[in-house]
Amino acid sequence: MSQSEQMIQRQKAVEKNLEMTFRFDMIDVCFEKCMKGYFKAVELSSNDKECLLNCSKNYTQSFDIATEILTQRYKKEITGSTTK
Repeated sequence: MSQSEQMIQRQKAVEKNLEMTFRFDMIDVCFEKCMKGYFKAVELSSNDKECLLNCSKNYTQSFDIATEILTQRYKKEITGSTTK
């Protein structure tokens, strides 16, 4: 396996790990932020549901940015580029 192939596999593994961590963090933070002590989804008011949707949307945007930064970093490592 070439060095480039190893870097690509490493990138995929890191991205998968990052995505799983992101999902757990998103659930914890959004739950804490929006649930206001309610522990059953059926007890949520429409405002709480909207809060959860908005919180998830913000986390998704952050995850997309983090993934793009990570991808660019690995591309630089693979190509040996030092420019930004």
